[in-house]
Formats: sequence, structure tokens, C-alpha cells
Amino acid sequence: MNILVTRATGTIGSKLVPRLVTLGHQVTCLARDPRRLERYNWSNVRILKADALDLESLKKVIPGHDIAYNLIHSMSHGKTGYIKLDEQAA
Repeated sequence: MNILVTRATGTIGSKLVPRLVTLGHQVTCLARDPRRLERYNWSNVRILKADALDLESLKKVIPGHDIAYNLIHSMSHGKTGYIKLDEQAA
């Protein structure tokens, strides 16, 4: 399967990506700043630049994937702002 993972730098995403690769899936990680994923040195993982809050950037990366793991959580925007941003990103 072709699988798209958002927030691959997080606790769950950073463990999910190598597991999916081990299971034989084609994995693509979406990142606003792809350099943040370089530290993982994952092989056979495609990294694409896009922003979950920018619909036009998503239109370029979502097609062709069978499954998407949306692990984005916007807690950095405070207790009142994260719900709206999470809904927009989803």
C-alpha cells in the first residue's frame, strides 16, 4: 500500500514510519520543513514538502495514496486555538 503520514517527527509518527516500511508499504511523509525528518535516516521513505493548512499544497501530494495517517496535533497554539487548527488540518 501507498501510505501518507503527517507529523512523522512526533512520538507516534517516528515509530509508525519504520514499522510501515518493515511491513513492506511505500511510505511518504508530509512535512512543512523536510529537514526536520533528516535526523531519522529512514531508507525507502519519500518525504514531500506540504502544509496541512494549505489546500493547494495538499492537492499535489495526496493523490496516489491508499491510506493517510493524520497525526497532526496543534497544541503549540494554546488551549483555545488548537481545536480549530486541528479541524482545518484534518
